[in-house]
Amino acid sequence: MSLADFLMSRAAFLTEGLRDEIFGQDGINHLEKFARGAEPKAHELGRQAMLDIKGDGQHLTDHAARMRAIAARIVLLRDGYVPALKIDQKNNAMRDSALQIMAYLMAQFEALDNGIRD
Repeated sequence: MSLADFLMSRAAFLTEGLRDEIFGQDGINHLEKFARGAEPKAHELGRQAMLDIKGDGQHLTDHAARMRAIAARIVLLRDGYVPALKIDQKNNAMRDSALQIMAYLMAQFEALDNGIRD
């Protein structure tokens, strides 16, 4: 299974599995807690993945691009969606977007942890 296929299927599964929790009473707190811990987790998993692919220039370049994409989504969730949802708690479209980003990040973390790459 390719990385893209894994991410799409796993993120869709996680989105559905977490929907009730994120749209529930403590959903914003759950998003915030995840967003706060996402950056250290990404650093840890990214470093480990980099050690696994050392010496392969193209894979290192691909890994760096992947980590930049992950970092951008972490910042978007942590510094964009979470503060905005604290202000506008009833905005279900924004909550759904935040849920999708969270699920994508969780899928990326699983893929990194399991050595799945293109």
